[in-house]
Amino acid sequence: MTTTPTHPVTQASDEVEMQIRGLMRDPVTNMPIIVLKDIGSDLVLPIWVGIFEANAICAGAGEDGYAASDDA
Repeated sequence: MTTTPTHPVTQASDEVEMQIRGLMRDPVTNMPIIVLKDIGSDLVLPIWVGIFEANAICAGAGEDGYAASDDA
């Protein structure tokens, strides 16, 4: 029995190029948030990530890393 997908495949024209705008901390959960910005507009996309992912993104961007405490 074959199934047909109910959603069409996303085309490349639907993709949006974004850049990392910043890294911040959620004040309630203390989890890191990566903030992406659409390069063609003023739209931003916050993405909550884990501490290891935040450190990997900082390392890839040439920064020291994400500090989990307010003292860093």
